[in-house]
Formats: sequence, C-alpha cells, structure tokens
Amino acid sequence: MIRTWQCVGLRRAGRFRAALAVLLCAVVPAGCGVLDLIPSEGSPSHPVTLHVGEPHQGHVAGLPLSGDYDSSFYRFTATLTGQYTISINNNDQDLGWILYSDPGFSARMDQCDQHGLDPPWESCRTIPTLVAGQVYYLEVHNNSLVGSVYTVLVQP
Repeated sequence: MIRTWQCVGLRRAGRFRAALAVLLCAVVPAGCGVLDLIPSEGSPSHPVTLHVGEPHQGHVAGLPLSGDYDSSFYRFTATLTGQYTISINNNDQDLGWILYSDPGFSARMDQCDQHGLDPPWESCRTIPTLVAGQVYYLEVHNNSLVGSVYTVLVQP
C-alpha cells in the first residue's frame, strides 16, 4: 500500500511544514511510503494462498512514520494434524508473523517476532496444534522503515 504524504499530515500544512515534509521524505523516503516501491501482498479480504511445504517469494511495504506497520496477508490449508514451523527468511528487515484461525484475521492463535536474533529470519514452531484440512490465516508484518522481499515457508 503506497501512502502519499500521510506521514506528516499535509492537508492543511503551512509552507514551512510542507518544506519540512519534503525534506524529511527526501532524507527517509521509505518513511513516508511515497518512494517505497515495495508494496504489501494480499489483503484481509483477498489473502494470497500459500501451499504447505512450498516456499513463496513474498513482499511487504515499509513502516510509515505514522507508526502503523504494513502487513501482507496469506492463507494456507494444513495438510497434517500437528505443530507447524512457519519461517520468514529475510536478510535485512525486522519482520514478524501472526497466525489466525479465521478469515477476518481477528482470532489470533500464535505469533513470532525474533528481531535481533541470528540468523536473520523469523522461524517459529506453532504452539497450538493445527488440524488437517483446516484453513489458517497468516499476517506478515514489517517493523522496518523500508519495504522487504522475503521467502515464507509453512511446513509440518
């Protein structure tokens, strides 16, 4: 999702604030989302389908200065009953994931955010047992100013 000048609220900004916003966005272009060319993937109403055991090349927009992180949205169907490992392999940004049991992305089941740990990826085993044939919903969020490309893998 590309934002336009949302980070500093230029609706009724004076000349000084407008000039400051232009300067700020030039210094930290991804912070305003104006020049951040990596968009988020999927939406809560149209999540991208993942296939268990198959890596997927995903992408998510950067964090705007408003402080609300951007997210990409996925769904997958559990192939076996048991715990799963959900991995996001990324070499440069602070990403995390949240697992939901409903298509409205509101019934949170589990989450993973291990920023600062080596190696640089978010890989966690689900605490709850997932049921074969059940559809689950995954939100990948970006806590960094810059958009990111990553590989997401769901496996039993």
